[in-house]
Amino acid sequence: MFGLELLNGYVAENDDKTIEILTLIDSRRYDEAFRISKSYKLQIESLKDSLSDSDKKNEAYILTAFYNLLGHVPLFWSKLEKGNYYDSWWKLQDALDAIRTLKKFHELENTVIKFFEEQLLAIESLYPYTLYSSPGFIVERFECSICGNDMDGDDCLHLKGELYSGEMAIAIAKDLKDIDHFAFVTNPKNKRLAIGSDDNPQFGLFRELTEHFDKNNYSPLGFSNVKKVEFMRPDERWQKLPRNEKCYCSSGKKFKHCCINNREIRHVHVDFVGAHIFANKANKCDTLHSAVLV
Repeated sequence: MFGLELLNGYVAENDDKTIEILTLIDSRRYDEAFRISKSYKLQIESLKDSLSDSDKKNEAYILTAFYNLLGHVPLFWSKLEKGNYYDSWWKLQDALDAIRTLKKFHELENTVIKFFEEQLLAIESLYPYTLYSSPGFIVERFECSICGNDMDGDDCLHLKGELYSGEMAIAIAKDLKDIDHFAFVTNPKNKRLAIGSDDNPQFGLFRELTEHFDKNNYSPLGFSNVKKVEFMRPDERWQKLPRNEKCYCSSGKKFKHCCINNREIRHVHVDFVGAHIFANKANKCDTLHSAVLV
């Protein structure tokens, strides 16, 4: 079962719709996959507005999150294959947020959610980002998105992050007073504000992966995990110079203060492993190897 068994009697063929979108992603027709997932999402949102039963409204919210996930994934791959790595990082975080929402509110195991959780977390580990910006703000109050009252006050009966008749209770910051701080952190709750550029050598892994897709007609759904090995190897660019000469790397520094101890360079080897999301499909990436010097 690929789709979610929700809103039975109200919507039909959730499984067929899901397979349709996955098939488009599988063939790298990302724009079409996004367009169709967005169309289905809008249909569910329209249906939710017409429902009166609270539980059914909650089911509609969950199903909307599912089609959100199926829309974020093709956008992620489209941006990654085009070399827009920072933008792809944002879409990756959007997809992971959708997965966390689905796992919180949908207890039954689902093939699609399980596959993308494993795959996208594995891909996330390949990005070179290690530092993130984290701004802090001083606000007067947090307003409940459902009742409009102060979420910390007695008049608000809603719990942040819970569902109420198809709406999640969100704390909306009101009356911004000041910026309290702006810090650089290594493990933020929100990873979107990563520090880095698209010319990082480690992104060579993704360029090789895209080339592999092109040359071998392979699919982004043809693997579910990665195996990464990091080790040191001799740097072919390293030169032995007198200690007080200017370094060969053009930094302008003396060799003794620059690359004298950089005989080796970190090497990352990655295998893309695991079965295709359509488990009986022969097209897999379990033999794909990628390596890059960083």
